[in-house]
Amino acid sequence: MNVPARFLMFCVALVMATAYAKAETITFSTLPIGTVVNTQYPGVVFSLEGSGPLTSGSPIVDEAYGGLMNAATVVNGGFDYPTASILNIAFTSGVNDVSFQFDNDGDNSTSEFIAYGPGDTVLSSQNISGDSTYFTMYPVTVAGSDITDLEITNGYDDENWEFTVGSLTYSPAVSVTPEPSSLLLLGTGLLGLGGAIRRKFASAN
Repeated sequence: MNVPARFLMFCVALVMATAYAKAETITFSTLPIGTVVNTQYPGVVFSLEGSGPLTSGSPIVDEAYGGLMNAATVVNGGFDYPTASILNIAFTSGVNDVSFQFDNDGDNSTSEFIAYGPGDTVLSSQNISGDSTYFTMYPVTVAGSDITDLEITNGYDDENWEFTVGSLTYSPAVSVTPEPSSLLLLGTGLLGLGGAIRRKFASAN
């Protein structure tokens, strides 16, 4: 393989690398207790929903469990009631490789998540097993790509069952359209390739 061809492959590899955005991780357990989490993270909106005691509002960082909770109020002593039945995480554009740390704060084995894609298509759902170990986060991996919405539910429509999300990890879905920076990189590479070819022909004559 000659030098210009190797250089062109190098440029293409660089452009492909820039097309894959780096994974983002939000660690709720490091936020101050009582922090309201809604739109402060670009590209993600957090809200409370469902038919439980609390059907709207924004979730907060819990004082007892140290993570994002399905509640909008803090009560001294570690009891955060009432809770919503759904913690909703909406992505303004599709994401891949979604996972989160989860503690259902008790022995409820009916907690679950539902992941949606464009057009509210259900991509995956899964029950999240419970146990009676408090203050222990367990990893949960969400199947599916181009996820636009993630609902985490406590499994009950009319009871105050609390759960906590310690962290959330996701990667922006790769766009088919190159970003301006990628186009600039490709253009610079092609210009360099053209210069290398001209020099090769000049030296051969």
